[in-house]
Amino acid sequence: MDWVAYYPSRLIRLYLPVLFAVAFALLLARLIPRAVDGTFSPWVQMHNEAPTLASAVRNVFLLSGTTWLNSPLWSLQWEVLFSLLLPLYVWIALRWGRRQWLVIGLALVALVVLGENLGIAALRYLPYFGLGSLIAVNSERLTDFTSRFDR
Repeated sequence: MDWVAYYPSRLIRLYLPVLFAVAFALLLARLIPRAVDGTFSPWVQMHNEAPTLASAVRNVFLLSGTTWLNSPLWSLQWEVLFSLLLPLYVWIALRWGRRQWLVIGLALVALVVLGENLGIAALRYLPYFGLGSLIAVNSERLTDFTSRFDR
């Protein structure tokens, strides 16, 4: 894998649509003011945020989370962090993932549970990418295993 080529292309593929999505959301928020009262649902009320340039910049970079300006972007924060950490995930999966897949998999699931219980978003979401890396490294073994059920 050419990591030098990977990073720029991956970041462009992630950030270019985010830039346009945030610009569009900022434009809409400026054109259509977000006025809510007590009759709206809590979800709608959470979006009652005055759009600012600072919130737009925070949403574009994603690394420190997002605001309610364009709420679906929250999940891309984890996609960006995973993309930046991908070499580490690949190294761990290749180094230990074939022999210690069960131990690593259980540890990753334990991290998700811990993150959920402690309210630590990074532990709640990033281990899933580790599970995906384990699956990728062991895809041939998994295919052989599942083909037994086809017979």
